Amino acid sequence: MDQRDQDALAVEEVGPNWMRVLWTVSTKTLERAASAMGRDAHRATRVLRLLKVEQDDSGPRSQELSQQIELPGAANVWFLHIPATEHAWIVEIGMRFAQGRFFSMLHSVPTVLNGSQVSLHGTQRFLGGERFFDPLNSADPPPLKVQGKFVMNGTTRPGALVTIDDQSVSVDHQTGDFEWELPLSNGRIVVPMDVFDSGKTQRALLAIDLNFHLLEPEPAPE
Repeated sequence: MDQRDQDALAVEEVGPNWMRVLWTVSTKTLERAASAMGRDAHRATRVLRLLKVEQDDSGPRSQELSQQIELPGAANVWFLHIPATEHAWIVEIGMRFAQGRFFSMLHSVPTVLNGSQVSLHGTQRFLGGERFFDPLNSADPPPLKVQGKFVMNGTTRPGALVTIDDQSVSVDHQTGDFEWELPLSNGRIVVPMDVFDSGKTQRALLAIDLNFHLLEPEPAPE
């Protein structure tokens, strides 16, 4: 079987009260869903559900639906805002059909967020390690300093207001093009993005991972 045509659901904490969900649904599972929905299949909508779980040492005791999000047909990744970290949460992908009925295709195990992964605001903060700009040990062996930046190019509707990490970004009034730069830091950074136009908002998150570290020094070649 092609590994790309297998069921998979991954849940990852990417910031305080934020969770990234990635999934693939196999052809076999889609066929099972279509069979279960019957004549209602052509009007079904794929949805992502977030369930709050009450549990104790013996395991989950009850589940309560917290969010239900209609997914675009081609989507396979989503960022979820979690209302509270003191509960466990289950993420579920399925089909909504026939007056609110639901067919579950994939679901996660109960997940508890610890809130220590990353900050969504202030992109100069990151989790652990040395700053990417800091000079490294200047003793023997010789020092090594590395620096760089991330450049993102985007396009939106001309005249729209774009903010990235709560800072306004200049948008070309004719093409809608914009550019944003970020000095790189060691670790994970999650940056919120918002586009405002005609009273509506489009939101997104940008996650960047960087892993830079020194290896054990080696003797100079003879």
